[in-house]
Amino acid sequence: MKAASQNLGEPMVTETRQYDGSGRELLGGGAGGADMSRRIEDVSDAQAERDRQYEERIEEEYAKREGGA
Repeated sequence: MKAASQNLGEPMVTETRQYDGSGRELLGGGAGGADMSRRIEDVSDAQAERDRQYEERIEEEYAKREGGA
């Protein structure tokens, strides 16, 4: 079973659950594997770095245009 939810202004969260033939939920990824569907990953640092690089490029572009005018 897959489910997805999202709060306003936040990233989408998806969750996957697996069940055996009798309807019991398989915990820990089933056959001894890691349950990757429950992994939480913080991407805020990566997004902040991309935002910073974007701002730098925009400022450089504006400086070029103002210097050439």
